[in-house]
Amino acid sequence: MAMPSEPARIFKSEWTATFPWLYVKDGKMFCNTCDSQPATSGHFVSGSQNFRISALQLHAQRYA
Repeated sequence: MAMPSEPARIFKSEWTATFPWLYVKDGKMFCNTCDSQPATSGHFVSGSQNFRISALQLHAQRYA
């Protein structure tokens, strides 16, 4: 029996209220805080498609 596939992940606009540094462009999430740091690199600088609240929470704890 085949396992059910995981539902498609999508960006939820309400995340921007919780994470004010977050913005979306061309289907990817970015961090305004990291963008303003010239030596910063990472998923939210190059654009993340990991549309999970846990990814945002982790980023907020570490960087934003």
